[in-house]
Amino acid sequence: MTSARRSSTSFPSILRVSLETRDRMLVRLGGSPVELPDPDAFALSPAAPLVKVLRGGPSSVVLTGGPFDERERYTLTAPDGGKWPVMPDGILDRYRPDAPLGILRESGGYRFRFFAPRVLGLTAELRHQPEDDPFAEISLVPDPETGCWEGSTDQLAPGDLVAYKTTGAPGGAEVDDLRFADPWSWAVVKQDDWRRRSMSLILPDELIQLPSADHVIVERRARLIYEAHIKDVTRLHPAVPEDLRGSYPGAVYQEQGRDTFHDHLTRLGINTIEWLPLADYDYHEPPHGKRLPGQHNTWNVYSRNHWGYMPAYWFAPEGRYAARPSINGWVGRDGAQVRQLREMVRRQHELGFSVLVDVVYNHVAQYGENPIRQIDPLYSLRHDGKGNRISESGCGNDLASERPVIRRLIVESLVHWTKMYGVDGFRFDLAGILDDGTLDAIGEALREHLPEVCLIAEPWGGRYDKTRYSVRGWSSWNDLYRDGIRGFDPMSDRGALFGKKIGELVRHISGDLIADGGPFPHEESGVKYLACHDGYTLADFQRIALRNVRGTTHAAEESAALDHTLLSRMKLAFLILLSSRGMVMWHQGDEFGHSKRIALDDARDPHHGELDPDSYNKDNATNWLEWPMANESTRKELIEYVAGLSELRKKHPALTLARRENLIPLPANHKEAVGVKLSTGSDLLLLLFNLSGNREAVFRLPEGRWAAWADHQVANAEHPVSGAFIGKAVVPEMSGLLLTPIVRELEQA
Repeated sequence: MTSARRSSTSFPSILRVSLETRDRMLVRLGGSPVELPDPDAFALSPAAPLVKVLRGGPSSVVLTGGPFDERERYTLTAPDGGKWPVMPDGILDRYRPDAPLGILRESGGYRFRFFAPRVLGLTAELRHQPEDDPFAEISLVPDPETGCWEGSTDQLAPGDLVAYKTTGAPGGAEVDDLRFADPWSWAVVKQDDWRRRSMSLILPDELIQLPSADHVIVERRARLIYEAHIKDVTRLHPAVPEDLRGSYPGAVYQEQGRDTFHDHLTRLGINTIEWLPLADYDYHEPPHGKRLPGQHNTWNVYSRNHWGYMPAYWFAPEGRYAARPSINGWVGRDGAQVRQLREMVRRQHELGFSVLVDVVYNHVAQYGENPIRQIDPLYSLRHDGKGNRISESGCGNDLASERPVIRRLIVESLVHWTKMYGVDGFRFDLAGILDDGTLDAIGEALREHLPEVCLIAEPWGGRYDKTRYSVRGWSSWNDLYRDGIRGFDPMSDRGALFGKKIGELVRHISGDLIADGGPFPHEESGVKYLACHDGYTLADFQRIALRNVRGTTHAAEESAALDHTLLSRMKLAFLILLSSRGMVMWHQGDEFGHSKRIALDDARDPHHGELDPDSYNKDNATNWLEWPMANESTRKELIEYVAGLSELRKKHPALTLARRENLIPLPANHKEAVGVKLSTGSDLLLLLFNLSGNREAVFRLPEGRWAAWADHQVANAEHPVSGAFIGKAVVPEMSGLLLTPIVRELEQA
């Protein structure tokens, strides 16, 4: 290396050095240089010529020279002596392969096409069984124009396995000792431990060539979404046979004379199921407390990622949810997960449900052997100017969605799920981390196949901006609604359900529209919800808030009970939720007051017995829904109340279709009472809420006679729950009323 000569010229601090082409580096600066230093003010290691310094813009300079090697790890020494890694940015973005990627069926055999422009060698190993030695090894050949390695074989048959072995992987020498499945794999076989060695499974032709699946489309404003986890809703369900619990077929299992999971959803009026992640993910974390090379799990006593938010292979369905998940310690060996997932979605469509899937494209799995994270992390993961991995996801491996091939992986895997499995839409975890170009590409590709596809963003993670989704025709989770109605924290930040933030209630139930100071242009742009998989359940949040005690064992002692006070407050919560404009969602079990009280199991969690605000790692009774509990009298009463509200929502278009201009406030006797009149076409109704905990509310009603269809006790779409109201309505503390005009036919009935 030639030493850099110290420059007497003031030079701004460097933010990032990018290798753009074989003869050009871009140096981004923290300010604008007054004068440009000479090339010899910089030095490159390993040594390569630096010929000129040019202005690249107001806050950047260009270093020309070379030729530079994209496989090399250069370090640039700046005029002030600071050392900066040269990041292979634009030079890698020039690779934009057009041909299909993955293991591809073709006449006479299979073709391999694997994108890895900086490895020195790539071999496809073919096996009959995971533990077998390879029966053939195919040395792939690089294409310098596309960055892909290619080869072909006529030796593969359905049921065989393929694993890739690298030579000279830029991720580090240790990567060359690993074996990887193809990122475009339709099915993956993985070892059932935290290292999760993986291989691609060759599927039979009749499965690969299935026609595109059908879809069920629900109008955006009419969606009632039930957020669920495959195992949580089936593991303790009495109508599901033991060997099908936790599986795709278990979710849609039916037996004559027995209520099923989908019967329950139908009773609730649900028309959309949103599954927590179903794509292949890393279930295991390193063993807790054990020091391993490069790993030391000090935080997760369960060593599990139960929910599925550690994505590994985005085209492949999770093999753990197959009816027979593991064979000799390998998950997904028989490929049943592909057929079973397709059949599950098909059956849900037959039952009248639209199906959404939660997808995770903001990061890649942190632990198991994985080609995206390990083969060339400087391409596939985001790094700062010092070469450190960026972790806005909090998971350590933020995906570089802006990279052309990573963007293509995201888009093509989503299209695959809509075509192969019939998925009707997606909820994007931490969508704020995805770049704008990828959001545009997702929308364009999916709408080409399915114009009415439902796209929902979790609008945080790095960038918090709901507008970027609504302008693209997406919806996004409305945390403003959640925090305004329920609250953000049960101890320190409570919402209208506890007599707080009442002045915001009308804005929230009408859609948090831009016209009212909210972020959404239309009611359907926001998904209203009060609880989700993250955080406390709706009932647990209120248990803590009502007792004014954090979710300790003491606070949880009576969590199995749904007492009168909590039952009343839960009814009020659902009355507000199901009378709000726009998409509505709730989390599994909230309709019967489910509690996530930490179960005692082999992990010996020191917090067992407490209420859990973050149960991602608990594959046990903490998360599993206790369906027999739903038959208890108070819980049945809550379920019937929620079901009645859902029927009212279907029956009265004003509850879903009324626009903001057709929502008129109604006067009451105190400021903790909120009333509105809704109308659309021939439908007219009144919503009256009393958010005071110690005084009744009196509302002055429009002219005429009014009947209540929902009050603090009952909701019924077929019969009024009260006598006639004329002139005024009295609403007890912490409750509400839903009224409609009494017409002649109703009086006669």
